[in-house]
Amino acid sequence: MQLLEVTARSGLVIRRMPDGNAERIVAMPFGMRAERLDGQVWNGGWYRIRAYFSGGYVAEGYSASAYLAPVTPAPEPTPSPVEAPAVPRLHPLTPPETARRHTEELHSGFARRLTHLLESCKRKGLKFKLFEAYRTPERQAYLFEQGRSRPGNIVTNADAWRSIHNYGLAADLILDIPGINPWETGTVEGVDYMACWKRMRRLADKAGLKTLSWDLPHVEMPGTSWQALAKADLPPGGGADWAANFDRMVRRFANPQVLDGPALHAALNLDQTATPRPARRVSDATPEGDGRALQPDAA
Repeated sequence: MQLLEVTARSGLVIRRMPDGNAERIVAMPFGMRAERLDGQVWNGGWYRIRAYFSGGYVAEGYSASAYLAPVTPAPEPTPSPVEAPAVPRLHPLTPPETARRHTEELHSGFARRLTHLLESCKRKGLKFKLFEAYRTPERQAYLFEQGRSRPGNIVTNADAWRSIHNYGLAADLILDIPGINPWETGTVEGVDYMACWKRMRRLADKAGLKTLSWDLPHVEMPGTSWQALAKADLPPGGGADWAANFDRMVRRFANPQVLDGPALHAALNLDQTATPRPARRVSDATPEGDGRALQPDAA
């Protein structure tokens, strides 16, 4: 089947039969399109066509002149390339002595609020920076052992998987002032640093974050707890990076006494076939919160 278009300004007549004296069916105006129904030439020089839902004939000579011309089909649109899904970023694991500062490992909703807080501090002239973003359960256990089975002062009351840090929904900030202890709370050279901490925490509240009365550097996502998170009651919209990193930690440091691993894997919508590594010992203690503020890493 061939598509033809009337190119004559005067139009073109379709006749009932392949004869110049046959009854006229319709006069096709300029630009009208018609279909040639077969490849035959009828009665020595007529094409059989269809237009206006009616069949008829037009003289072959017209199709070879400026009256009727084949329609060049429009090229098929080039399909837009399908973007491959983004591959989640998994940063290498670090020793438990080291704080991690990769904000993409945090829940996206929490990370946005944290970024807003840091930007607000900058606008207000408060010099704070991120000290620790996602905290691995291995590091949490390492910190919990300090002052208990390992020398040093107690710095946290929360063992592995019993801190919101281990779910990517908390972070710690510190002062970022040369020559000043990042955890300073006193008055140095006339500057009241406790007042700086209090101002930062008020900005955290405005950014939609929760603070703890006993842990100045700590900010977290409100409305949840480690107990709920461990049972797969996860806030939506965490992002692919957070989900992949969190799932990696659940497998690597599995602890059925605390975590509902299968429910977490299902909630994260990730593969559930991998076998997690054996868990390290986790205390049976279940205190709330993270305890006192952590001190700087040795590094």
